[in-house]
Parts: sequence; structure tokens; C-alpha cells
Amino acid sequence: MLNTRYYDEELAERVYAALKRVVQAEVDASGSTQEPVYHFYAHGEVVDNNDAVFNRVRRTFDATFGEQSVTAQRSTVSEDFTYLPKAWNAPYLFWFVGSTPRQLWDEAAARGTIDTDVPVNHQANFVPEYKPTVHATTLAGAGALLSFVAV
Repeated sequence: MLNTRYYDEELAERVYAALKRVVQAEVDASGSTQEPVYHFYAHGEVVDNNDAVFNRVRRTFDATFGEQSVTAQRSTVSEDFTYLPKAWNAPYLFWFVGSTPRQLWDEAAARGTIDTDVPVNHQANFVPEYKPTVHATTLAGAGALLSFVAV
């Protein structure tokens, strides 16, 4: 099967059902006498952030990043992020840190071409702006951790 990723279990089930419908239609159309066998693997686990963790860390991010702290759209992000927290039955939060040079982002936003003009992970032209990205990720990681440490 394909590498598939989801942001909730309901979506995963809908994707699997759709894949099975397509395969079954091809089997029927070809006149095959054998039924298909499905093996779903190489798929990402559902990334389902814990609401309590989100609410606590969000306050810290808002205080740290101000108007730059925004709610990201749901995404089928990392296929392996959840393995460690789920192995320990630990609540977790997956967040994004912007790494696109501000000028590139602003120009693409003005043109309405962010989806086509802003490179993303795994593209050859994806080159994060180093210093601001490292600074922001350090603040985010430390801030998230400190959200759970009594001061």
C-alpha cells in the first residue's frame, strides 16, 4: 500500500476504506477470480495532540512569541513523531516553527502563492534561515519544557 498519514482515526479509516474500494473496483473490472489481500504498513501514526498540553504550552508560546504564535492548520505531519510518547503513554504536543525567510514569505503571501513559492521539507530548494530558526526552536523547546516546571 501507499505511505499514508492522518491527523485523526476517523480520517485513517476513511482513507483505508477508499483505498479498498478502488482496489476492489479494479479487481472487479479486470475479472480477477481472486479477492485482494490488504497489508497496510509504512503508514504514519495519528498525531493527536493532547489538549491539556496544548493549552499549557500555548500560554507560554503566546507570551514568548506574541503575535507570531499562531494555531497551525491540522496536518499529516511526521510519520514517526508519536512513537516515543505513545510508547511511554505520555501526553504530547507537536508544533511547527517557521523557518522561511520573512521576505520570501511576505512576497508569496502578497501574491497568494505560498503553496507554490515557499519551499517545504524534502524539497531541494528548502533552505531554512539558520539563525532565526535555531533561535525560535530553542525558545519553543525551552518554553514548552518550562511550561511544566513550577517556578
